[in-house]
Amino acid sequence: MAWVDAFGKAAKFFDLFVLPRLGLGGSKGF
Repeated sequence: MAWVDAFGKAAKFFDLFVLPRLGLGGSKGF
C-alpha cells in the first residue's frame, strides 16, 4: 500500500518542518 508510505512521509515532513515553523514544536520535540 504505497499510500500508507506516502502518508507517513507527509506526516513526518509536517512534524519536522511545518509545526516548528508555526512555533508548536513536533511530537519529537523539535
